[in-house]
Amino acid sequence: MWRIPPLLLLPFVENAFKHGVSPEAAQAWLNISISAEVGHLKCVVENSRVGERPSNGNAGLGLENVRRRLELLFPDRHRLSILAERDSFMVVLELNDRS
Repeated sequence: MWRIPPLLLLPFVENAFKHGVSPEAAQAWLNISISAEVGHLKCVVENSRVGERPSNGNAGLGLENVRRRLELLFPDRHRLSILAERDSFMVVLELNDRS
């Protein structure tokens, strides 16, 4: 059973609503997927994106704080991927129970 630290995933969802739901968007959308298997947990948050340039790998303050928490809580047992496209933004967090 996985125990996720409180509020670890919240910044991903907050950012999806903050940046993905916009009056300029013809059709805003948000997908959240969490899967857990023995030894592996994966969380994917993907949302529509309007009026911003792609900036792969760059993260705002909220995502940077999550990155720091992950280093403290899951050293060498996590992978955080951020993919910013012209029309979408995706965050993928993978946790392993052992390195």
